[in-house]
Amino acid sequence: MGIEVTIRCRLCDYSKNVLLGSGMRYGSRNLTGFSSPHNILPSLIKSKKIFKSIQDLVEKHGAQLRDNYGHSIYQCHKCKELYGRFFLYLDYPGGNFKPEYQCAKCMTPLTELLTGEDAEKASNIRKVLLQCECPKCNERSLTEGLDPFIFWD
Repeated sequence: MGIEVTIRCRLCDYSKNVLLGSGMRYGSRNLTGFSSPHNILPSLIKSKKIFKSIQDLVEKHGAQLRDNYGHSIYQCHKCKELYGRFFLYLDYPGGNFKPEYQCAKCMTPLTELLTGEDAEKASNIRKVLLQCECPKCNERSLTEGLDPFIFWD
């Protein structure tokens, strides 16, 4: 089961909602079965280039999806903006692949802050956010929202 969390700054009005983890519909067939009408990967990976790379690796090279996938928090180290993005890892003969996302504001590569099961644990979210600077006021003042987590499936 995944969660939705609001990231807030304690010192300014910065706020962002992100999804973390994965839901019941996120089985490997729904992610890598590209001919299936139930394939949900296009709704999770917004970049057409990254989606096409994943599709080619699965269909042409027999890439296999690792178990530890789901929504995660990413941050741009240049402008400090935070993003919710879908993480996955593929293994194929001769290599492996994971998506590399870019900041929508400054095109700098994003760094993943949480992975897989770590993203669904509130204590891990708090620890990571304490280390991040707010994109708006540049202070280390981020926390998860005071609202209860929203669980989704």
